[in-house]
Amino acid sequence: MKITKEQLKKIIKEEISLLQETRSMEEIVDDMEKSFGDAHRDLQTFVLSLKQSGMDFQNAEAQVKALEDIILNLQQSLQTAG
Repeated sequence: MKITKEQLKKIIKEEISLLQETRSMEEIVDDMEKSFGDAHRDLQTFVLSLKQSGMDFQNAEAQVKALEDIILNLQQSLQTAG
């Protein structure tokens, strides 16, 4: 199969684009920590709203605790690996 110059240029551009989209492990971990932190704050706010409204908040509170455990485990794993 023969590849034209134009096809080759397109393939090279696509490969360069893919390389630029690749994030480092550090960037991935930073994004994960931020996402977990944001989710944790949102759940805490949600639980507080449920408490203030008089609704049952036990399930949401358990989810906050589970998320706190996940964040703690992730941070400990990162410290061990780093």
